[in-house]
Amino acid sequence: DSNFVGDVYKLPRELRKLPISQESLAIECAAAGSRDAVLPPDVIGINSHTCNRRQQHPQFTMTEIGVLTIHVKRAEGLKAMDLNGKSDPYVRVHGLHQVAETAVHPKTLDPNFDETLELYGDKGGFVSQGLVLRVFDRDWGKKDDKMGEVKVELFSLRQSASIDFIEGLSSGCGQLVFSVSFAPLPARMLA
Repeated sequence: DSNFVGDVYKLPRELRKLPISQESLAIECAAAGSRDAVLPPDVIGINSHTCNRRQQHPQFTMTEIGVLTIHVKRAEGLKAMDLNGKSDPYVRVHGLHQVAETAVHPKTLDPNFDETLELYGDKGGFVSQGLVLRVFDRDWGKKDDKMGEVKVELFSLRQSASIDFIEGLSSGCGQLVFSVSFAPLPARMLA
């Protein structure tokens, strides 16, 4: 197979930059039931001493590389941040060293975002690090005001294809309704 260099599986160049964490490797090694399993060093940017033995079997996958989809449905009961008694909210999602954000919804305290955001990386990394969703009020010409944030764990993605959330914002004003799912990249994209 042309994707093997010696006994190490080599991903295509465009997928090698995906963030795969040390924590993810440890979680995946434990999930595989072996301390001796290893991911190719060129995939995760660490040396082969992380685990004791390299795997040569192409079906053996330590991590699932794929897409984490965050469906930001709506926010409810947000605090008025503008003089007109409204806000111009948007949501910024942080996960696995990536950021994505929704569009701004002007003059509302109950925005119906209904937007899908995508982050790319390994499932184990997302599971170990979780997500942070921050709600901001857009202030045109000034620094945006932070309205609150939500930190969520994604451990349930190990057994479930999707997780639904209704979470109160850290500010105590309002809540955020969203769902998270993970889909592995098709094998043809990894070969």
